[in-house]
Amino acid sequence: MLVELEDLDGVELARLAARRPLAQARRLGWLLDRFAHGVNIEPLARLTRRPTAPATMLEPSGARTGTVDARWALIVNSDVEPDL
Repeated sequence: MLVELEDLDGVELARLAARRPLAQARRLGWLLDRFAHGVNIEPLARLTRRPTAPATMLEPSGARTGTVDARWALIVNSDVEPDL
């Protein structure tokens, strides 16, 4: 569960995320930002800041509308509940 991931190394996480598509890194960052308190996500946030890249949809197959999270350039088009 994301809420139990407090020992993640933010630098290593960003290094691994750099090998994946930008959309996946943004979604991961957004989820960690919301549900994994205590994780240093700043390296991941820096990795995903690309002003020329269009915003990513949280749910790729969902509605194309929703609020935009500017930090992660993510269109929040789905509700996500932590699994407690």
